[in-house]
Amino acid sequence: MSLRTDTFVSIARRLRTAADAFEAVAGVADSATAMSPRAVPARPVDGVSRPVEDVILAREDAGLYGALDATRRHIVQAVLHTEAATARTRDAARSLEIRQAAS
Repeated sequence: MSLRTDTFVSIARRLRTAADAFEAVAGVADSATAMSPRAVPARPVDGVSRPVEDVILAREDAGLYGALDATRRHIVQAVLHTEAATARTRDAARSLEIRQAAS
């Protein structure tokens, strides 16, 4: 089966599995945003060492910022879509209850 034809329960189960897997590795992404890349050479500019800039440049050179930014965009979109789907499902359930009560 595919996500287009799966039951909503199956899709919800798959979403939960994906969310659990992401939660298990999310700490790695958090650590990557905070830790300093190894062997970042200190490059004095005008006689002043700028370690923060060196770390930022090393992360950019490694492609870390792009990867983490893409990860954050994807997970934020997933959360927003899931919240919207939940709200729509609740609205549909209320409408169904109202129709059933009116019958």
